[in-house]
Amino acid sequence: MMYKTDIIDYLNSVLTAVNKTVTITATSNPSAGVYTITVDDVKWIQPSIVLSIGNNDYTVSSISGCVITLSGSAAIVVNSFTLPTVYFFHGTVKETNITLTKRQFDTQKTPLVYLLEIFSERFNEDVDEFERVSDLRLFFLTHANFEEWEIDEFYDNSIKPMQRLVQHFIDTLNKQVRVQQIREYELTNLSRFGVYVNNKGFESTLFEDKLSGVELRMSLELRKPTDCGGYC
Repeated sequence: MMYKTDIIDYLNSVLTAVNKTVTITATSNPSAGVYTITVDDVKWIQPSIVLSIGNNDYTVSSISGCVITLSGSAAIVVNSFTLPTVYFFHGTVKETNITLTKRQFDTQKTPLVYLLEIFSERFNEDVDEFERVSDLRLFFLTHANFEEWEIDEFYDNSIKPMQRLVQHFIDTLNKQVRVQQIREYELTNLSRFGVYVNNKGFESTLFEDKLSGVELRMSLELRKPTDCGGYC
């Protein structure tokens, strides 16, 4: 019996496959404890996060194009580094909020991709190559400062980095053999992840954590597996 892949497992595996390596093309040390690096791709790096570069920790002060300003205590001598984990959560809002509140620190849960349940899937049992279409709502979120940030800071510090993460996620999806190329999707910017009221803005949060980012809505079409060991 060949069992169908659970879409949650599939999405998690794709997120794990997203390339998290950043290549450093130039470095400088303009002042004591301040370092700048020029990178090939800023990916979803955001101000204030801590990056581990060459076994040393650096806090991101600012980003301008492909130039990142960092604060730290040691010179940067490596030519690449790996970004922190992007966490994957799924479930109803209530269930996911319980999971998030059990993790004390932002670094244990953000940045995150959240698959909102319940979702629907349409399966095809005919002989053609396509197996299913999954209608999905995915939220790409990171921590935010609701009390102090103005709207442009939400964009610079959370929305734009999460937009870039979405692009890397879709690019990775499109490289999967079973995925019908994604050419159309809907993206919504969320300065505050919460309940939106027309003409009033976001009235309340959905999670206890204060999160900001983007919502991705898409229909994911998967082909039938052609070479599987019982489960794929």
